[in-house]
Amino acid sequence: MSMRCRGVCRFCGQVKDVVVGKHLTQDEIDKIVASECDCDGAITEKRLADDAAMTESNIKELLEEHPAADILIQLIPLIQHSSVASVAMQLNETTKVTMKTDAKNCLKVAKTVTVKTERKTE
Repeated sequence: MSMRCRGVCRFCGQVKDVVVGKHLTQDEIDKIVASECDCDGAITEKRLADDAAMTESNIKELLEEHPAADILIQLIPLIQHSSVASVAMQLNETTKVTMKTDAKNCLKVAKTVTVKTERKTE
């Protein structure tokens, strides 16, 4: 059963009615209103959420099943909100992973695998 509820965008204070399919708390309704709002704060929040989801996918793709992937995923919000500038992890002797924001403030994850080929004369 659908019901009409009134919520408030937490970014700009705009009041809006939304139709929800089940009983939600006021906080949940306000989050729906904010997700549908077109104010600067809501747009920024949506972009951050989209960037975080894409970065999580990139981390999982680059690191596959490595346990460090979970740690990097947990650090995404810290880098997005500039609490941490960058993270670098040495996974093993040849593999390093870094995560930071680029000049356009987009999250970037890089995996570097160093292959050393050496020959000696005898």
